Amino acid sequence: MNIDPDITIVTVCFNAYAQLPDCIRSVYDQKQDGLHIEHLIVDGASTDGTPGYLEEQLQAGRIERYVSESDQGIYDAMNKAIRLARGRTIAFLNADDRFLPGAIRKLAAPILEGRVDYTFGGARKESGGQYLESWPPNINKAYIACPYCHQTLFCRTDIMREIGGFDDQTFRIAADCDFMCHLIDRHMRYEAFEEDLVAFSVDGASSNSPKAAADDMVLLLWKHWDVLMARARQEIAYAEFLTVDLVNKIRLLEVCGTEYGRSIDRCLQYIDSMWTDLEALGAWRKPRVYACVRKRYIRHLQLHGCLGRWGRFGLLWLSYRIQLDDNHRYKGDVVRSYTIRQYMRKIFAR
Repeated sequence: MNIDPDITIVTVCFNAYAQLPDCIRSVYDQKQDGLHIEHLIVDGASTDGTPGYLEEQLQAGRIERYVSESDQGIYDAMNKAIRLARGRTIAFLNADDRFLPGAIRKLAAPILEGRVDYTFGGARKESGGQYLESWPPNINKAYIACPYCHQTLFCRTDIMREIGGFDDQTFRIAADCDFMCHLIDRHMRYEAFEEDLVAFSVDGASSNSPKAAADDMVLLLWKHWDVLMARARQEIAYAEFLTVDLVNKIRLLEVCGTEYGRSIDRCLQYIDSMWTDLEALGAWRKPRVYACVRKRYIRHLQLHGCLGRWGRFGLLWLSYRIQLDDNHRYKGDVVRSYTIRQYMRKIFAR
C-alpha cells in the first residue's frame, strides 16, 4: 500500500552534477529520524551527466523521484514540483545548499502536528564552502526583501497549491519573496526558528544577478504597495522605513542599471509613483527631500538612464544622510545592498 510521505523536499537543478552529492546526502541522512521524506529532484535537462547520476541515486534508494526535461526557468521548475509533490509538507533545497543536522524534523514537526501552516528559520551563508555569516529571520523585511532564507521555508503543500505557487510571470529572482508575502497577507500561522538550519551558497542565482534582483525588489514593492500603504497610513514609523528603503533601491537600481546596460525605466516609474504616495502621506520630516530626490535622481534617471559621477556621490551622501534614528523601531530592518566602500569603488570604476 502506498502511503503519502510526510514531507517532499524539492531540489531544482541544471548542470549541477558537482553540487548534488552534498545536497542529497543532507536529506538522506535525516531520513533516519523517523520521517517519511520524499526527495524529488527536478532537473532542467542537464548536459553534464546529472540525469545519469540521478538515475544511480534513484536505484540506490537515496532519492525517491526525479524528472529531467526542459523548463522555462527556476520558478517554472518549482511550480512543476508543486504539482508533482506527494508530501503533506513541501520545502525547496537548491542543489548547492544543504540541510544542517536535525533541520528537517525541527521545521516539519510544527506543521505535521497541526499547530502551524508554515515554518522558517535561520541560515548560514557560505561561499566556496566557507562560512561567511548567519542570516536570521526577520518578518519586518517582508515586502521589501526576503524576510528569511527560502531554503528554510516549510509549508503545507495544499496551501502552496491554493496560492498558486510562484509567480514566474512577474519575477525572475524574487518569486519566493512574493510567495512569503502571500502567506502573510492570508494570516497563515507560522513558527520561526532563530538558529541556522540550512547552509546556502551565496554564489547562487540572486547573488549572481544583482540587476535582476534590484528590478525584482522594486516589482515586489509595487505588487504589494496597497498592503504597505495601508500599514504606512496607520504607522508613520513604517512610512519612514519605506522612504529610506526606496532611496536605497534607487541607488541600487542606478548602479546595476549602469553596469548591466539595461533599461530601468519601468522600475523608476513605479518608484516615482510610490515616492509620490509617501510624500502625500508626509512620511518624512523634511518635505524638501522628496522634491530633491524626484528632480535630481528619479527624473534624471528616467531621462538619461544613469547618473554622472557627482550624481552618484550625491545619491550616496543622501542615502546615508537620510536614515532612521538609532532609536527608531525599524532601524535594524533597513536593507543595504552595498556598503559605502563597495559603492565608492563602483563610482570610481566608471
